[in-house]
Amino acid sequence: MEIAEALQAYTGLTPGAAATILALMVATYLLVSSLFVAPAPAPPPKPPQQQREGEKAQEEKEEEEPMPFVYPDPVEVGEVTLEQLSAYDGKDSSKQILIAIRGQVYDVSRGR
Repeated sequence: MEIAEALQAYTGLTPGAAATILALMVATYLLVSSLFVAPAPAPPPKPPQQQREGEKAQEEKEEEEPMPFVYPDPVEVGEVTLEQLSAYDGKDSSKQILIAIRGQVYDVSRGR
């Protein structure tokens, strides 16, 4: 009994159909197994000399960048009426922006 006849007898498939199914199974296996590949190993740690050079380069980059704007500390306002509070609504850029919530006055100028 030849292989083609045995394949036909046991599976009921023609040799071409069996080869196609086998090729699809192999392709599916390769595709799925490629999704679960382990990540590349991490590079070895740098020797101490290279670490110092890297730290110096990082410090130089930080020195070149301008310092971020530091907001002034908020000022305690005290008792303020609604009319006085309306002057601090943000229309005048030289004044603070104040907001009152349940009787407490907050300076929200930092969000400008």
